[in-house]
Amino acid sequence: MAEEPKWLRYKKWLEAMGALRPSTIASHVSIAKNFEETVNDFSEDGIVRFMSKVSPNSKGQYRAALINFLTYLGRDDLAKYLKMSKSRIGKKYVDWYWTEEEVQKLIEACGDNLRHRIIVKLAYYLALRRREISELRVRDIDFKNMTVRVTLAKKAGTVYMQKPLYKDLADDIKQYIEETGKKPDDRLIDMHPVAVSYAVYNLSKKAGIRPAHIHKLRHCVHPNTRVVVPEGVLPAKMLYFRHSPIMAYDFNDLKVVEAEVIDKTVHVSDKLVAILAGGRELICTPEHRVFRLRNGKIEEVEAGKLSVGDYIAGVRWIEVPNRRKIFEPKLWRILGYIIGDGYVHGRVVDITEKREDIANYYLNLARELGLSSSLKKHKDRKSHLLSIYSTALVDLAFSLGMSKKSPDRRTPTELFHATDEEIIEFIAGFYDAEGLEVRKESEFPRFFSTSKEMLKDIQMLLLYFGVHSNLQKRVRKVKTPQGKIYEQHKMYEIYIADGDEIEKFSKLIPTLKTVNVTSTRSKRRPHDIIPVADVLKQIYERRLREGKIVVKYGAALSKYVRELRNPSRNTLANLLKIIEDEPEHKFLKGLVEGNIIWLKVTKIERTGGCSRYIKGKELSVGHYLVYDFDVPQYNTLITDGIISHNSRVGHLRLKGVPLDVLSKFLGHEKLDTTMIYAHIGPPVIQKEIPPPFT
Repeated sequence: MAEEPKWLRYKKWLEAMGALRPSTIASHVSIAKNFEETVNDFSEDGIVRFMSKVSPNSKGQYRAALINFLTYLGRDDLAKYLKMSKSRIGKKYVDWYWTEEEVQKLIEACGDNLRHRIIVKLAYYLALRRREISELRVRDIDFKNMTVRVTLAKKAGTVYMQKPLYKDLADDIKQYIEETGKKPDDRLIDMHPVAVSYAVYNLSKKAGIRPAHIHKLRHCVHPNTRVVVPEGVLPAKMLYFRHSPIMAYDFNDLKVVEAEVIDKTVHVSDKLVAILAGGRELICTPEHRVFRLRNGKIEEVEAGKLSVGDYIAGVRWIEVPNRRKIFEPKLWRILGYIIGDGYVHGRVVDITEKREDIANYYLNLARELGLSSSLKKHKDRKSHLLSIYSTALVDLAFSLGMSKKSPDRRTPTELFHATDEEIIEFIAGFYDAEGLEVRKESEFPRFFSTSKEMLKDIQMLLLYFGVHSNLQKRVRKVKTPQGKIYEQHKMYEIYIADGDEIEKFSKLIPTLKTVNVTSTRSKRRPHDIIPVADVLKQIYERRLREGKIVVKYGAALSKYVRELRNPSRNTLANLLKIIEDEPEHKFLKGLVEGNIIWLKVTKIERTGGCSRYIKGKELSVGHYLVYDFDVPQYNTLITDGIISHNSRVGHLRLKGVPLDVLSKFLGHEKLDTTMIYAHIGPPVIQKEIPPPFT
């Protein structure tokens, strides 16, 4: 017999209680039925998807009905989520965005109508909201310095931001002011915000593109993307609903700093890109922007336009200032061991371990913590069963999400906010369960798991200590100890390849497994490459023409010129001794000393029509919730160890701009501090910065 729908049981309960009028009951039941039949996903993402389709005038009614329905079902967590997220649920949930080509058609559709052309360019060039466009005054336009002073709509007129004024937009505004005779205190666009929105909507129909109101191009990240905040690391989907600043990268001082998030958006995208670069993975929309170092120039580039072989910017280590003690380090050690090999059920945690010495270590550790435990040897297998009998430990494991199946497990969020000692013990416990013994010359420290997200969590935690690791996937045929065969078994691993990094790891992580540092001393696989071979070639050829030395202290420029080989950080530091008198010296020195690592793109995977039929693919066909954050001043985010550009100001793509121009554009005193993030500059420099569509 089929189970009775939840909404029907809810209806009977409301009628039995008799506390509401029949019309109210009918309304609540209708909304509950609609939610269960159309979404049927009792999660935060399910609520967002459902509420996004509700008209603004009905959101209050739907919210109240859903809160009552969820409370009846005992889902107080989701009911509380709805109450706390009143201003966010479904607010900016759109399922597509305009491309650059469509925006160009939109501008062309304006024809000779200057006002409409200015509206479109303000919305696209400067990412302004309709209210910000409506409230813009003539005096806010600074033609001398080529800037626009914008009153942020979501800050009740109390926060202002300077944005660049591009030449074609400036020409349109000048002509419009002359034709209309507007005065400094007049509104530039004397239209109601709603009228501004409908003007764009009508233009989109005229242009023959998908009709919509004002939409900013969306450059967003996957829900599980780890964003660095002052207390640790949070998934994007949690940061969206949490009032928290983030840690941005300040290219002026070459350090990570705390920054405010002034706006957040969520929408659906059916297109994602998975980028594997330098052993780190970032999943985002094709329009999401990162930083690329190519041909001696730094440029901001869309993820969808990256190529294998490009180098993108990441952080060498993660700085998290506001951490605190969560649990005892010994407890974290056991939790790390459990999340690797443990099975949580009933009132017991069972762990299977091949090595008797490791099993005994955790048996004694559990008893030190006052947890009843036992150890016995399996009769039919060469392994031992460690059982920890503790309702409190089981409850804790459930609350931390450690009871899920292996592919769905994640590192507890609380650990990202914990102290160094706690993190070290957790990683040691996890390595005891899922790590590789390192005895031979050909072996590296490796963590194994069927959960990619779990390993990416560990990867970020290792960056707290400046240890770089590489994510890798293997698909192979596997036979379990019970005899079950998996033809296409997907397994992930992170490994540490460089000898210096392995030595750092072995000293840092007190694992019980062997990590033979002596056998790894010969491993010098430089992951920390700085892609400046073309710059070195120019310097080499110039020095030859001028009769200057090209070899000094055993370092030779010619080695990296003949084959255009990119040097490692240490090698480049040695080469700098030869070129101390060259103008590029300061810039190259900044690359060596800064907290930036250049990650080589080795694989790019895109969603496509065939993905769902290809086993082993990371991205399948579907619709994904993606998240977007607006960070003024620094305009950067640290996402899964990769530096991303501030999402909203996506049009400022400085394509191929020389480094000296960028340095002036950003107001940097030194070339070695120059990286791109979109800001303002004096007019003489602004002319050298390409406008949108170039």
